[in-house]
Amino acid sequence: MERRGSTFTTQNTSLQKESAMKTPTFLILSLALAVQGSDIKCYPEKGINVLRTWSDGVMTSEYRQILSNPTTLYDEYRAWQLGCCDWSNRISQTWFEGEARDGYIPRLRGIQIEHFADGRSETNITGPDSGTLGSFGSGGDQGAIVVTNMAGERTQIINAAMLNVKWETNNGFFYFSCPCEDDLATVVMLYRDWNPYREIPYFVGATASVGPGQSQLVGITVPVDCIWKMAGIDKCFGCGESCWLAGWPRPASQKKQTLSRTSSSGDSLHLEFDGTTGVTYAVKSSPDMRAWRTETVLSPDGSTHVRFSAPQSAASMFFRIEAVRTATMNEAETALAIQDIREFMENTP
Repeated sequence: MERRGSTFTTQNTSLQKESAMKTPTFLILSLALAVQGSDIKCYPEKGINVLRTWSDGVMTSEYRQILSNPTTLYDEYRAWQLGCCDWSNRISQTWFEGEARDGYIPRLRGIQIEHFADGRSETNITGPDSGTLGSFGSGGDQGAIVVTNMAGERTQIINAAMLNVKWETNNGFFYFSCPCEDDLATVVMLYRDWNPYREIPYFVGATASVGPGQSQLVGITVPVDCIWKMAGIDKCFGCGESCWLAGWPRPASQKKQTLSRTSSSGDSLHLEFDGTTGVTYAVKSSPDMRAWRTETVLSPDGSTHVRFSAPQSAASMFFRIEAVRTATMNEAETALAIQDIREFMENTP
């Protein structure tokens, strides 16, 4: 699978609107920045990148990256050799810290521990002296998916990032090209499926508006059962006018998985919510929001709509929705993906 680096340099491109808007064509923007060297860049501010592999239902390796800010990166690799080799398990941890250059961060320290089948263990410690560099693997990609290779091994890929959109100028010096001296760039970040052979249109992952020297953090909802790759950035300049492209449809997976409608009739309570095609949801109830009971497990219909009816109770009752299985993941894999994404979202402002 193609992996992107962690730094995106935008191009002066725009999409031409065609009939049905299915095959956008990139054109060179005629309006350029007033000062040569000024540019808008997009790079991950925070993020996670996780790769897990299972063989015959047993996890054999896990690789995890945590980017806590553009200058601090943590790598962890775990592997289990299930009796096939002289070592039984291995763990490698590496910390990178310092000023990033072209997306690469210098290594601060690292440690690798190997346990052998005969009970021995070996530890190797590394420092910054070798000049080793690290980079955040997911770049700006977003998504969670499980893929299977020809040998039947299952690999889970989880990418989530908060992006930083920044209009860089020459040491803060900028000539306004707008008569009102309020130049503004509306940035539209385009995504498409990671599969290069699938004929689907580009669509909008996020938008941001920045002025010269300004920056803005942008979060993108993590989709399931696909990896959306950064396909380009469309920029429109001039006096705060927004790009027409900002009206493009967003991925269906961006729909919130929350209760949208409730109603009652007779002795029944009716709950409805919008989900994601291919995802299975558990509807849970609780009288005190501490102990939860699974009422039922449901899948969205063709319109990603989910309906559930429950007997009305005289006592207070709370309901919540949890994804328990997706089209590519089993229940255990879905639970791991939800845990990783939830922890990332909770630690991201």
